[in-house]
Amino acid sequence: MAQVLVVDDDLLIREQAREILTSAGFQVTGFPDGRDMFDRIRTNTVDVILLDLVLPEGSGLDMLPLIKGLDPDLPVIIVTGHATLDAAIEALKGGAYDFIQKPFLPEQIVSAVRRAAERRRLDLRNKSLMLELSEKIHEVVILKQVGETISSTLDLRAILAALIGAAKDALHSEASSLLLVEEGTGDLVFEVALGERGEQVKEFRLKRGQGIAGWVAEHGEALSIPDVTRDPRFLTRVDATTGFVTRSILCVPLRLKGTTIGVIEVMNKRGARPYDHEDLRLLQAIAGQAAVAIENAKLYRRVSEQLADLKRLEQIKEDLTQLVVHDLKAPLTSIVLNLDMLTPPEGAEAAKWGRYVGDAKRSCRSLMTLVANLLDISSMQDGTLRLAREPLVLADLVGSIVGEFQIQAEEEGIRLRADVPMDLPLVRADADLLRRVLANLLSNGVSYSPRETSIQVRAARVEEGRAVQVDVADEGEGIPEAYHQKIFEKFGQVETARSVLRLNKGLGLTFCKLAVEAHGGRIWVQSVVGRGSTFSFTIPLEAGPGEVAASGR
Repeated sequence: MAQVLVVDDDLLIREQAREILTSAGFQVTGFPDGRDMFDRIRTNTVDVILLDLVLPEGSGLDMLPLIKGLDPDLPVIIVTGHATLDAAIEALKGGAYDFIQKPFLPEQIVSAVRRAAERRRLDLRNKSLMLELSEKIHEVVILKQVGETISSTLDLRAILAALIGAAKDALHSEASSLLLVEEGTGDLVFEVALGERGEQVKEFRLKRGQGIAGWVAEHGEALSIPDVTRDPRFLTRVDATTGFVTRSILCVPLRLKGTTIGVIEVMNKRGARPYDHEDLRLLQAIAGQAAVAIENAKLYRRVSEQLADLKRLEQIKEDLTQLVVHDLKAPLTSIVLNLDMLTPPEGAEAAKWGRYVGDAKRSCRSLMTLVANLLDISSMQDGTLRLAREPLVLADLVGSIVGEFQIQAEEEGIRLRADVPMDLPLVRADADLLRRVLANLLSNGVSYSPRETSIQVRAARVEEGRAVQVDVADEGEGIPEAYHQKIFEKFGQVETARSVLRLNKGLGLTFCKLAVEAHGGRIWVQSVVGRGSTFSFTIPLEAGPGEVAASGR
């Protein structure tokens, strides 16, 4: 029912308006002057004012600004017995909702008041909706800020402090805190406490079921206590010790995978309104974010510990590898020297002896190559290997390497050819590394090519003359496309329908990749199963970015 205030010094007019408007369903109060009118406006118990233009203490028009100052949207209908057009215009300009002339007809005043009351109702409804919208926007902003905080740092304490601070501000509370269930004891421990006496509060711990927070943790249900003095679960000794006075509490459980791991609480909401359902919903949303943050922190800590363990194991493995490699170099060198010093027997056993010794030498050289690859791979990966660049005639280098493998290839029934133009420009490269790249590729080709096939080494200028590309093409079993990248990894193996290829024990191609990239080039393979493979690499004719990084200069 709309509240109508009739302000007129004429008692007859007041009574007449009261009778007409009351019968129309309005609640009416009359005053002879404006002195009591302002007190009623301040109490927000007026929906429409019928204001006489002429009052004993002054003009109604002069009172309009004062009324609008207290309530800008309050409809005021000016009533006068001496109506003029100018007065009406002046009243409307001053903020009056309508203008009525005395004497008025019942239907005239009822219609005007009804329109004004409807206007008032819509204004109040719009204000309420705008307030709700503003609160919703505020909640969205708070939750957005909380989400940004969670995603911006892995520091759990900083995240929880931000969450509890957001809860305190969003719910207009004097204090807020977060308590976590301690593993082992089940006690509630203050992780974050904000507001007056917050640091003192953090010194307390609660048994499960003790106090309002303990009850929420034990039962897994939220509690809203408008007056803690009337609730027997309230623990008074915290206030007694800290000096903080708790009046009201909103407390929600912090749940993770169906288990309560703590609680979040806010205390003493500012203003006249108590904590309501919307406050509960927002605090539960913040509690959900806190649970996610805690879970992420636990996962991060677990993964970090696992990574640290893996790094320690990797370092132990590298250290053992380096130790074994260094210990292998000396005996292998001694074996090769002693094989070279052996005197071949005479007679029919000479050919067999030579074959055995040759196999032993090749095996030793293969092991020495493996040892050298391990050492150089480690150096290239940590950036300590320095390139000894010098001008090289690529045709001479390829010819020398092909010559070294010629006897082995003939024994295996494989044709080995080189096609490297002599007019290629000089290549500035580390001769030893480049020789070993070619040796690894040729060794793989000879090892995995069937008899009566060919291996060709060729070279040409590419990339508009800025680099030289070297190809080592065989007619072997081929490599499935899924393994074209894997074979360049340490100990990479290729599984085919007929065999498992261990390309140079999984280290040769890793060495080739790192050595080529150290020169600023790149290496790749083109292969079709059953039709052979072509390993290609490029060496820039000018220093590339890889050279500086690998050489340490």
